[in-house]
Amino acid sequence: MANLGVSNASYYSDTSISRLRREVDVSVEKISSNKSNITNGDKTSLVSMDNAFKLDLAATNAAVKNMSLGQAYLSTAIATIDNASAILKQIHELAVLGANGSNSDADNAALNMEAEALADAFHQSMIAAQFKGRAVFGENPSESSMSAGGRSKQVQIGVGKVDYDLFYDYDNPPLSSLDSGVKYEIRRELTGEEKAIILARDPNLSAVMLTPGFQFTVPEGSSNIGEGSIEVLNASGNVTNYNQGQGDMQIDPAALATVQGDFRGGSLDIQVARNFETADRLSLQDINYADGQEKIRIDENGVISFTFDDPNDAPDLGDITVKIGELDATDDGTQGLLKINLYGDATTPGSGNLLNGDFEDDPRVLGLQPTKEYSANGFEHRTGMIDTYTVSAGGTGYFEEQDRLSTGLGAGSNTFSISFDSTNGTGTGFRANVVVNGDGSLDIGAVIDKGQGYVNGEILKINRDPGSRGLGLGPNDDFRLTVNTVVNSNPGVNDDDIHPVFQDTTLFETVDVLVANGPDGRYDWGEPFTQGTPQMVATTDGSGDLVNYRHRTEGNYAVGDDDDGQPFELNIDGIETAQAVWTGIYANDDPTDDLIVDFNPVYTADPAGTNPDIVKEQITVTDYVNNPGARTTSDEAIIAIDALGNRKTETWTWDEVNGVAGLGGVGNIASNGQTIQEIVDPNVVIIDNDDAYVADDTRYVDTVNTTSVDQVAVETDGYTAVPDRWSGLGGGVTEYYAWGGGAYVDTDIIRIQNDAGEFSTQIRHHEDDTYNWTIDNTDFNAADLNYNKGDIALEQVMWVDSDGDGVSDDGVDKDAPGAGITIYRDLTNLESFVPSFYTRSVGDVRYDNAISHYERTVTDTWRRQEITGYERPDVAFYTRNVQLRTAENASGTVEAYLFEGRSEPLQTTDPALYDAVENPNSLVRAHIGWEQETQTLIDHWTTYDDRVEFGSTFTIRDTGSGITAPDSRITSSTVDGSFSDTSVDRIVPTPKIEEMAQPDYGDFLLLNTTTPANEAIKNKDDEATVPVVQDGSGNDNRDYDDFDRLEIDPVTGNVVSVPVNTPEDPVGIIAGQTDPLTDDAMELFTGKIRFEEESAYGIYHGPAVVSDQFRAEQGQFLRLNYTADGDVDDYHVAGYIYEVDPVTGVALTHDNGDYKITMALSETGTSQANGRSSVEIASGGDYRFVFIVGTFDKTGGEEAGASMRIDNIVAEFPYSISDEAVAALLQAVNYRNDSTESSGTKTITSTLRNSDDSHLLTDDAIINMQGFTLTNQTDGPFMLAPTLNLVTTPSEGSTGNASVLTSKLETVQERLNAARVQAGSQYAALEEAINVSTDLRSQYALGSGTLSDLNFSMETVNLTRRQMQQDVATTVLAQANKTQSSLVSLVDGSYRTYLNSQFSHLK
Repeated sequence: MANLGVSNASYYSDTSISRLRREVDVSVEKISSNKSNITNGDKTSLVSMDNAFKLDLAATNAAVKNMSLGQAYLSTAIATIDNASAILKQIHELAVLGANGSNSDADNAALNMEAEALADAFHQSMIAAQFKGRAVFGENPSESSMSAGGRSKQVQIGVGKVDYDLFYDYDNPPLSSLDSGVKYEIRRELTGEEKAIILARDPNLSAVMLTPGFQFTVPEGSSNIGEGSIEVLNASGNVTNYNQGQGDMQIDPAALATVQGDFRGGSLDIQVARNFETADRLSLQDINYADGQEKIRIDENGVISFTFDDPNDAPDLGDITVKIGELDATDDGTQGLLKINLYGDATTPGSGNLLNGDFEDDPRVLGLQPTKEYSANGFEHRTGMIDTYTVSAGGTGYFEEQDRLSTGLGAGSNTFSISFDSTNGTGTGFRANVVVNGDGSLDIGAVIDKGQGYVNGEILKINRDPGSRGLGLGPNDDFRLTVNTVVNSNPGVNDDDIHPVFQDTTLFETVDVLVANGPDGRYDWGEPFTQGTPQMVATTDGSGDLVNYRHRTEGNYAVGDDDDGQPFELNIDGIETAQAVWTGIYANDDPTDDLIVDFNPVYTADPAGTNPDIVKEQITVTDYVNNPGARTTSDEAIIAIDALGNRKTETWTWDEVNGVAGLGGVGNIASNGQTIQEIVDPNVVIIDNDDAYVADDTRYVDTVNTTSVDQVAVETDGYTAVPDRWSGLGGGVTEYYAWGGGAYVDTDIIRIQNDAGEFSTQIRHHEDDTYNWTIDNTDFNAADLNYNKGDIALEQVMWVDSDGDGVSDDGVDKDAPGAGITIYRDLTNLESFVPSFYTRSVGDVRYDNAISHYERTVTDTWRRQEITGYERPDVAFYTRNVQLRTAENASGTVEAYLFEGRSEPLQTTDPALYDAVENPNSLVRAHIGWEQETQTLIDHWTTYDDRVEFGSTFTIRDTGSGITAPDSRITSSTVDGSFSDTSVDRIVPTPKIEEMAQPDYGDFLLLNTTTPANEAIKNKDDEATVPVVQDGSGNDNRDYDDFDRLEIDPVTGNVVSVPVNTPEDPVGIIAGQTDPLTDDAMELFTGKIRFEEESAYGIYHGPAVVSDQFRAEQGQFLRLNYTADGDVDDYHVAGYIYEVDPVTGVALTHDNGDYKITMALSETGTSQANGRSSVEIASGGDYRFVFIVGTFDKTGGEEAGASMRIDNIVAEFPYSISDEAVAALLQAVNYRNDSTESSGTKTITSTLRNSDDSHLLTDDAIINMQGFTLTNQTDGPFMLAPTLNLVTTPSEGSTGNASVLTSKLETVQERLNAARVQAGSQYAALEEAINVSTDLRSQYALGSGTLSDLNFSMETVNLTRRQMQQDVATTVLAQANKTQSSLVSLVDGSYRTYLNSQFSHLK
């Protein structure tokens, strides 16, 4: 037996002690908790069962609580029913008492009063009955459910609503329509649209008030107040019909109005006053007069214009159009209420004196100081120039030199530039070319110089002074020319008849006189010539040009001729030289045998023609190779051919050419005297070139050329964009862009809408629908109102032709309307073609193609050619043209006329010929008129482009009178160069900055910092306080370039760059404006301003515009439309008038020294798209209008800039809303209902009221709804407000209806009894369920205890046993080293076996 060391004994003892300690701890915990299952391993299945018992127990406990609450709810219902029954009993008693005919009135009144009080108490008892905030009597019985414990058990309880409306009015049927003057109650939660309907009719209510049970009364229309009337459908009995599906219907095209009173600033209200439903729509639409002239027009901003012929103005003024009001932004007809707000500042067009307030006048062009205009250099003014003349004597004996061949001129050299002298006057300088006639007389050809100083009737002769050219015409002097008329130029006026200035002498060139050829023939060298051409001669000194010898006889280079056996004889330098017969042409040099070269040796002399063959000589290959200097461009290699006529070739292998001689290769061999490098190019061929891939003289093996594609996500140099395409739509599926971009299918490039995109297309529909156009009485086919998706989107444009010229006011010609425009005629006028309207595309939309990615092709490898050998044609010999040099044969010289010479620039020292001030270079120029620069101004307005400081003044230069006439104060003439400037400076006052709109400074911190800005700049705009960055010239640095502005994207929250297109000039006229502006408008732009850091949040004003002086009368309205944009930051704009002295134009002041300024506009903000402003003139006088644009650095970013546009400025007398205007508005009202259901007849109430409701006119009209299904109102949001009174009183029983009330009460009591029975039965059921659940609780608790409760006595014995084992193990550990064998036995378990046997009876 092996010995056991002390360490092993200690280990076993210590392990036993640890295990026994854990077992003791478990026993102690079980005894202390009275639970048998303590650890995870204790009886796992029993623990799971115990948990299930506990879950059921918890659910049952909660169910008992639920059902107890249910009993409480039912107890409340039972108590309420019992209380209601008691009250009902008393009312029943009163009903019986009331059914007595002997009761006095006082008795009946008392009975009724008591019964009403009891009925109210009964009603309050029923509606106030609540349990935990919830109504006891619900809409449905058993509507509440509760859990009855585990296993998904539930119980339904509840007491349904008890209806007692038959004796007490507390409920009414649901309604979805409203009538004016009727009281309603809200019966359920309202939708947002339903709330809007009520609020539109009673502005005194709020959305918060509109809850179930709230009662309200729809305001009833008022009766007429004041004189006058409005009549809608009066001609048809106030009734019209509306058919289901009819669309928009003009309620009364013949509505009338009689207006007595001032309705400016008032309103015209049209509403569906009876049976209004959410599908009811009212609208105001354009209408025309019978002749097609517009009557009412509504623009895109809802502004309403009325056109009429004012009977009080001049007949020739025609129709006028007045903007009389606008549609209310809230009451826009969608809620059955259409409100038209009438302008309080409407004015009569043309009743004021302010000029060009609409900026439609042509620009005013102001001429500046004229300056002299000169001709080009070398011209002058003359008087007495010969204009027309007559050859009075042609003379005799004159001749022309026959030297045209030499000079190349159209006439002989002696006829050019002939001077003439006056025989009877003082004129000088006339020169001309002459023409020599066949009889020796002369005529005048081209006149070179018209001379000067001549008069009519002067007679001229040819100047025959020594050295003059006139001597060359012959010996006679009998030619005469008579002046018929002379002409003068116009100094300082124009360039008519100014004359070039020539040098003193004409220019000639000395040329050779050439010998002409005689009759047609040939030169000695065989070249043909024709008669009259320059004669050629052979040269021997190397001069002249090379020409070819030509054959003069027929023959064959390889065959001798008849006389001496030679092929031909060649005349060279006058000597006949025989030419040798060629060899190597035929086989065996036998002309009868086959050709052995690719060459035809036969030649021809072309005796009847002009193209004989060129003489050639035969050159051997050896001579050709050895004498490279003798080669010519005419050399031609003659190739050997085989018996079949095929050209022969010489071939070499690679090694023969490139190998080293003696090592298997020939090495640089030669063929016919040429090295191989001279024959072929040995370099390899590179198919796909690469700079690093160079050619050399080695052999290569072919490789395959391959490529790959490299892709990136963003654009990079060298990459090409690949469009993104649609996929996944499915074959044959076509979709349409909702933004009008048309159709697309799979594989089409995806389009992305972009207003600044590269591409454009006509807008197309993306869904099927129908146009809502007015087509009555036109030749338009109603079926064409329907359109399909993909069709070009069209718009209807009503025809307006104010002047009746067949071209509409917007430029469409009815006879040639243009592409894409279709005109439809008015069928009410069949005598002539009168358009009603036309259709056209709504326009284009721009887009970009979507990009999928970018890619480029990458070349991976290249292919180059393997050289396996070389070849070249087999050259037999060469041929070369036989040539000589020839030159023209000259016999002397002659002077050939070239042209009239003028040096550039032509200068003079004669002060009469130039202006020393304007022409310091002394150039000879003619003063031909006056030049003038101009300045383009806005007619009747003066601009000021610099900074404006409010509270001070600025100065403008008044260049137009503006007092009595629009004449300019600056006049000038480009006829005589005169100039007059009487313009004057005008001092323009400005309002104080404190009187302007005050900006919102927000946190007033420098942008992106926590640093406060400079407090001193608040509400300041002067340069000293609010400096801006200056440019290099010391001026305000104002940038007019477009830029990108950083903004926060409202959707993503990211910072994005937004392009901003700013105006290009400080002040200008911009065309193509739409509402609220019209066509041309004035635009002012501050430019992009950069403030100094201390000026953050600063205000900057400028530029400004000032009107001409105009007269305004008291009571007139000054009105304008405007828009404003904070292009860089907020705008800060002003518009005002100031009074001036009628005579001097000086600004007037009040007694306190303040200028007489009336503000019309003062505003700051980010954007104003529909501005309108007006002010009433307080006193008559002369005024000027001023507009100033400004900007406010709202962000504190030290940059700002804003623009504004102004238009339709008038100062006119007020327009009072007339009968015709009101009638036209009523006629333009339309009704529409797109539903298929309707509650019945509609009442439309029209009400015209003035601004303070002191004058009011109203009228009703009826619309019968035909073809509609009666509206199902079961879920209507409203009901008639109940009276909360007894339907039948007790006293009514005394009038023969004794049982009416009592029978109703008995019926209600029966309903109460039924409800009580239901509540009682449910209560009893819950009671039984609670009892059952209570028993289950006991059983669940017992089962859980059985599984988990501890056997206390057994666990106590186990604890004692384990403690004893622990003590023994401790003793063994202490004796571990004394007796090894005993220790092994003890520790190894023998003692444990002993102990188990001793205590086994305890288990």
